Amino acid sequence: MLKTKASFRISGALDPDKITQLLAISPSYTHRKGEPDRFGEMIRSNIWVLKSELGDGSSLEEQIQSLFDKMNHKSDVIKNVDASCRLDIFCSITSTGESGFSLTPKLLSVISELNVNLEVSIIAA
Repeated sequence: MLKTKASFRISGALDPDKITQLLAISPSYTHRKGEPDRFGEMIRSNIWVLKSELGDGSSLEEQIQSLFDKMNHKSDVIKNVDASCRLDIFCSITSTGESGFSLTPKLLSVISELNVNLEVSIIAA
């Protein structure tokens, strides 16, 4: 069984409310520097997160594409986010057996064009 999840994250000095204002998209959640995380550790930088709303049965490609669909026509804003910020697509894949994933050149081109890092965590359950 394969489960996939994806989220678009912006972290750094920029206030999460400012990011929401710039993108005109409500995040799935935010955290501010100095707040405790769910384990009680202090968060080291602001973070703004938009999670894919597709279910676990969707492919990684579909998960990531759904994020870009939500951010339709926001590429100029994303490209010009404060240089001190880190932008990434964070993906997790949980598998009970051998598995893999692929992304189309078209989607990889969008990720590259936006200068967004792609991070993938693979978990064997």
